[in-house]
Formats: sequence, structure tokens, C-alpha cells
Amino acid sequence: MGCLGVHFAITRKQMDELLAIADDPERDEEDADEALREVVSDIEEAWDTKHLFETDKAWDAIHRCLTDDHTGRGRLNPEAGEYPLKLVIMGGTQLHESSDYCINLIRPEEVKDVANALAGVTEEWMRERYFRLKRKQTGYPITEEDFDYTWGNFQGLPEFFARAAKARRAVIFTVDS
Repeated sequence: MGCLGVHFAITRKQMDELLAIADDPERDEEDADEALREVVSDIEEAWDTKHLFETDKAWDAIHRCLTDDHTGRGRLNPEAGEYPLKLVIMGGTQLHESSDYCINLIRPEEVKDVANALAGVTEEWMRERYFRLKRKQTGYPITEEDFDYTWGNFQGLPEFFARAAKARRAVIFTVDS
């Protein structure tokens, strides 16, 4: 399972647990990372389909389109883009990042802003941004077929964020590599 991206709409209690671990001055970084991954592993294992959305490997192109991130050599800039669309994939509060896994948190008040912004993203808008990307930047070919894959994995994401906002949930984005 390489580089698969998943968004999870989490409860306030789950968010507070993750933030308590991340902000605990008594934990060293390795211990905190392990504890964060354990909590997220429990969320993943529950696989609550009502409160998750998979972007598969399209998350990279989705991030680049939403943020206009043209960082080169297959790298991404978590600071790229404008609020709130920059939060969707790589933005928000970075709870964990390593060479094989990342966890980013979007707080409930931000989820509402993201939901409102995503509601306005059209296929035409996404297509225009997608075809401005260059293979040299992304590390993958920029083709009609890949755009269809990216758009197909984006569809449903606005509705996912709208449901999370309505339920006043936070969202975490996880990706393994």
C-alpha cells in the first residue's frame, strides 16, 4: 500500500487525544510519534466508512491543483496555496511526518471553511490547474488519463468535508509511503 491518502472525520475526543500527545512536553519525539500512530491506527482499523474519504494516490495531484503547488522533483510544499484550500491535503496542523507516514489535522472551525471552498471547485477549474503542472515538478506524467484519475478521486471530497463540518468534526489526512 504505497502512498495511499485517506481523510478521516474524527470526534472532538479523538482530536483532543491527538493534540495532547503532540503537545506533551514530557514525551520525546519518537515516543510521541509512536503514540500518535497508535491512535491513528485505531481510527484506521475502525474504518468507519461514514467518516472517511479515500483519495488513493491522487492526493498529490489534488494538493497541487488546490494549492497551485509547483514544487519540483516530486516534493510538496505544505505552505503552498491560499487558505482554506491549502489545508485539504498537506496543510493544517502537522502532527507527524516521517519518510513513510504523515498525519495532518484540520480543526473543526477550519473544516467548515474548507467545505465551503471545496463546494466551488469545478471540473473545469481543476482541469485548468492540473494541466499547468509539469512532469519535472510532479515526478509523474501529466496526461488526460491521470487527470481523469485525479478528478475521479476528488469527487466526493467536497461532500465529505460538508458532512464533517455539519457534524462539527475535525479531519485528519493520513498518507503512507
